[in-house]
Amino acid sequence: MAAFDLEEQETLDELKAWWRQYGLWVKLGIAALLVVAVGTGTWNWWQKSQNDAAGGIYFQVEAAFDSRDTVKVRELADKLAADYQRSPYTPRAQLLAARRDFEAGKMQDAEKRLRAVVAGAQEPMLRDMARLRLSALLLDERKHEDALKVLDKPEVPQNGRLFDDRRGDILLGLGKPMEARKAWQTAYDGATRDTAFQAWLQLKLDALGEEGSPGAGPAPAAAAK
Repeated sequence: MAAFDLEEQETLDELKAWWRQYGLWVKLGIAALLVVAVGTGTWNWWQKSQNDAAGGIYFQVEAAFDSRDTVKVRELADKLAADYQRSPYTPRAQLLAARRDFEAGKMQDAEKRLRAVVAGAQEPMLRDMARLRLSALLLDERKHEDALKVLDKPEVPQNGRLFDDRRGDILLGLGKPMEARKAWQTAYDGATRDTAFQAWLQLKLDALGEEGSPGAGPAPAAAAK
């Protein structure tokens, strides 16, 4: 091996002295980094395995929903909520289970599921969807004021027309045809590219007739049903 000159030898001696003093800590630091790296890889693997498992259960939920197996839908949705609370599949399963709960007349269970989605879903679109369905449930139970509170403001702007449409339904149920007309008209104006939805809103406006016009007075009892 070629001999070091004096400057190189002095530098090498300094490195050796530094290593004797701090080498142990360097080794520990490297070991810690390795643990973190392995741990990160393990964490990512664990997260993927959890997501895969939750996805498998959700596909079962969909199959049970399509076959109208209400009991199985509820059981699987409950399992997702208990074991995979943070999974994106969980709020989706809750929405499906809430639908079957509603059809089975289990209103309290359906409401509980929908409120859980509103409170816990990470995706704004899912939260808006849950609020729309919750408002429909509350409207069906004639809890009009509660239904209006649920529809405060959509998180996703394009859902505004859906919120206004439902708000019109609720206001009509409260015997406020003028306000209902205004909400439906706002929904109609916001649905410029959705001709089918506009046609549906036009039917509502036409059915309301002159009842929602200024000076027309309160809506008849039959119109408020």
